[in-house]
Amino acid sequence: METPIHNREQMLAALERLLDKLASQRDRAAEKYEELRRKLVKFFEWSSCFPAEDLADETLDRVALILIHRDVFDLEPFLWGVAKKIRQESHKRADRIIAISDLPNQGNSLKGATDVEKEVHAGRQGELQTKCLRDCMQRLNEQSRKLFLRYHRLHGGIKEQREELAAELGLTIGALRVRINRIRSQLEKCVQQCLASSGSKKPLDNRSTP
Repeated sequence: METPIHNREQMLAALERLLDKLASQRDRAAEKYEELRRKLVKFFEWSSCFPAEDLADETLDRVALILIHRDVFDLEPFLWGVAKKIRQESHKRADRIIAISDLPNQGNSLKGATDVEKEVHAGRQGELQTKCLRDCMQRLNEQSRKLFLRYHRLHGGIKEQREELAAELGLTIGALRVRINRIRSQLEKCVQQCLASSGSKKPLDNRSTP
């Protein structure tokens, strides 16, 4: 089961609830959040579940959303229970995948008029999403837009570079991630409204920032 898309306010409230559950002091809560995330990434990597970082984020997001609706007495065992469920889901998805190279003629013989029509439609959807994202990026204030682009353009030693960026802004890495997630939520809401006004109902992926 994939994590459903939630509105920006609900996701932010969920994250705040999770941080409060981790520790009373916000800096310590952000540190514990990052510690758990690193452990989750290793857990999914060792379980051959990829992309491990996305699955770690999905685990934390699911737990955060659950906390909005009910209290969890012992958080970490509950979190690992959710992680194991997501691992199971990931393995089931992987079992359903057949590499295209294993099909006759790399699957070319399976393509018919319907497949071509679907590909054309998917291409148009992709173009519309790109246009909406570009328009929504321009609607962000300059500071948010530059921060978001800088965060996602890091290459090489990403972890170290993001820590340097956080230090430059006077933030912990967890606080930086919260800020980026807020900008992303704002963008996703804007893009969804743009797609809806254009007659497209295809949602964007709702993934937390690594």
